[in-house]
Amino acid sequence: MFTDNGALYTGAITGNGSQSTGLAARISVNTALVGDPSRMVVYATNPQTPAGDTTRANLVLNQLSNASFSYSPQTGLGTSGAPFTGTLLNFAKQFISQQGESATAAKQLADGQDVVLNTLQTKMDSTSGVNMDEEMAHLLSLQNAYSANARVMSSIKQMYDALLQIS
Repeated sequence: MFTDNGALYTGAITGNGSQSTGLAARISVNTALVGDPSRMVVYATNPQTPAGDTTRANLVLNQLSNASFSYSPQTGLGTSGAPFTGTLLNFAKQFISQQGESATAAKQLADGQDVVLNTLQTKMDSTSGVNMDEEMAHLLSLQNAYSANARVMSSIKQMYDALLQIS
């Protein structure tokens, strides 16, 4: 059904390495199948497969649903000593489950790091930051004290001027 740069995909290991490596970039639908889609259901040419025969389609579905495959550890499941073995559906479920667990773990890690960051930010702000409310109250208090001192000095000046005029 699929080809690897025009050659049938066999999964073999050649002088260039494993045919599976990089297949995602090279895979294509067999041109003979594209040219004649009836080949999806034709499994015999003599005698000709009758129209509407679902034998081949059922075989492909059965192989995808029930055939057991062994997946290498590079897929992210299993180990080299115990590779994951199961149907395509089991592999997809296991892979999606593992990705979900990884996403949950990453989310929990990010949440934990956010808590640490916020705690450190709060501590830094409390020790080195300025509380605007306290500073504004202190500034108003200083302004009132300055104003009172200015009035006292003004009164003293007036009294001194008055004393000088009397003498």
